Amino acid sequence: MKPNLANMRQAERRRGGWSLIELLVVVSLITILLGIIINTAGETKGPEAATRLLVQKAAAVATEYEVRTGQVIIADGASHNEGASILEFINKANKTEYTRKMLNNLGEDHISRDNNGNVVSINDAWGRSLWYVAYNGGETNKLPRHGKSADAPLPFFASRGADGDWGTYDASNKPNTAAADNIVSFELR
Repeated sequence: MKPNLANMRQAERRRGGWSLIELLVVVSLITILLGIIINTAGETKGPEAATRLLVQKAAAVATEYEVRTGQVIIADGASHNEGASILEFINKANKTEYTRKMLNNLGEDHISRDNNGNVVSINDAWGRSLWYVAYNGGETNKLPRHGKSADAPLPFFASRGADGDWGTYDASNKPNTAAADNIVSFELR
């Protein structure tokens, strides 16, 4: 007796195998659920991660400027205003073509421009200006101290983080609660 093809198909179905359509539906549902979970988890880290990347990119501009000119961009320290220090950095970085291009490539979400299209501010993910620090002195407890020595501080960029408050650091360089979410470039290396 020859096996009947129709009887074989019915026997296969009774074994409980999955059809291609059923597999596709299950994979689609799993993909949708994973997408929702990943998206929800990413919302809490999104601004912080974006700011960390921005701070690293800004530090790369400073490094590139130093490599190309042999000079560190030093904010004169006359003002401890964060907007003034970042503007001094931008003005000097705009003097070389390559670092000007790097500034312009920081992303439109993170830069403010004047009427002529020039970059005038670098803003974190919460819309606040980054702080460029390249001098010692002033408010010594406002941001972490660092550098090779007190005479030769390294320049760095900083964001106030999600809470918008710089907070303070004690003598052992430990942040208070408000300063704990600050993002500084030298901590990202």
